[in-house]
Formats: sequence, C-alpha cells, structure tokens
Amino acid sequence: MLTGRQDEDWEKNGKVRLFLNWQAAGHSSSMTYYFYKNGTGRPVVRSGDASGYEGTLPAGSYKVAVCNTDCNNVLLDMDSGYEVALGKVRQVSALKSSPVCIAQPGNLYACSCETVTAGGKETFVKELYPSSLVKTLELNIKITGGGEGEVSLNSLSGRLTGVSSQVHIPTGDPVFDTPAFLAFEPEPVATGVYTTSLNLFGLSGRGGRR
Repeated sequence: MLTGRQDEDWEKNGKVRLFLNWQAAGHSSSMTYYFYKNGTGRPVVRSGDASGYEGTLPAGSYKVAVCNTDCNNVLLDMDSGYEVALGKVRQVSALKSSPVCIAQPGNLYACSCETVTAGGKETFVKELYPSSLVKTLELNIKITGGGEGEVSLNSLSGRLTGVSSQVHIPTGDPVFDTPAFLAFEPEPVATGVYTTSLNLFGLSGRGGRR
C-alpha cells in the first residue's frame, strides 16, 4: 500500500486508510483517490497503488471516488464535484452531429465511499470493492434473403444507437444526456452469420442517469 503525505497536526488533519478488495478481478496497477470535502467541488487528490491508500487529509468529512487514470478512450472529469464526477468517452468524429459517434471505452475500474471522516489521532479505515465500469456486448447477426437459402456478403457494417457516452465514476451508472452511437464491422463466422464484441458503459433503457 502506498503511503501518502503525513501531517501529524491532529487538530487540523486526520489519517485515512483505504483497502481495495478486488475479489480476484483484473485491475490496474495504480489508482487515484479523489476526496471531496463536504460543501466543495474541487477534490483533494491522492495517488495510491492497487492495494489501497494510507495518508493524511485536512480534517473534515469527505466523499471519495477512486479510479485508475490509464483507461482507454476515456477522459476523466473529476474537478466539479462528487455528484458530477464523470468518465467521458472520446468522440471518433469531430463533426458536430446528434447522435455523436464514440470510441469504445476500456480498462476503467472504480469504487467509492460516501462517508470518510478525517480528524484526530484515530485512523479512519474502510474496505472498498472496485469493479469494471466497462461492459461487453456480444452481437451475433444472421443475414437472410427474401427466399430460401442464405446470403453471402463481402462485408457488413452497422451502428449501435442508444449507448452511453459518459459514466458516473462513484456509482458506475451510465449517463445518457448526450445521444451517441458505436460504429462496428462484425466478422464473418459462417455463411450469412457475423459476430462482434463491443465495449460500452451502458445501453438506453437499462438503467442509468439522464
């Protein structure tokens, strides 16, 4: 466990120890800890490893969001408050259109705690359980003609609409305030049969925020 900055003026500071329990899941080698003091938007940011964080914070009550920063195709927007701490998928096209075409997110893990108390000599201890915020959708497509028999195509492409372009880091809830889609080109596995796997935060109609 990486030990953060220590300040032993216990009237102004408190010690925090967070353990990350991955429950045998794959994970990033390092994590960043965003501590949001009640009533403030910009967090106190600390770095730690995959096992957790131990260090001191200015005395007060916090909410903490934890995630890795080496995610793929995701921009982290963590400086405006716990409730709007977001991961935003990179847009593939610079054209202003609705819906927007986005890349596939990858390698994003997170967890959170809404009650962290720092102050005095007693250490605040909490075990957290990170999970992947990226879901995998497998599509199996069969192309049939108007009559009997199967259809053979040289190639096939498609769009998956209603996908989330953002995710709320503390809860893992997909956010659907910007219409978005994923473009894909499935691989043939048999005559007239195609398959593909897509990484995404969520699909409209299956929970999330708007």
